[in-house]
Amino acid sequence: MNKAIYVNVYLCKYHKVVNPVSRHVISSYSTCNKMSKIKLDTIPSAYNEIISLLKRDSEVDIVDDELALRIIGRRLNENEYIKLSLD
Repeated sequence: MNKAIYVNVYLCKYHKVVNPVSRHVISSYSTCNKMSKIKLDTIPSAYNEIISLLKRDSEVDIVDDELALRIIGRRLNENEYIKLSLD
């Protein structure tokens, strides 16, 4: 009997920081909020490459609007992405 593999789904937003003073570098950052937890087998097989990367690296960032629509029920806004991580 196979145990179900669960994936944590985070909605992340990239924030670009404008350097306030020349010669001082401030890194941009992302903020992420956990949206849900889904079974790995609910990700459509058309996205086998993403599934393989997720299994190999334990997490993957998604910028594909169609996959976002299937996973979180809406398209991504500007500077947003989905982070998937194995539970």
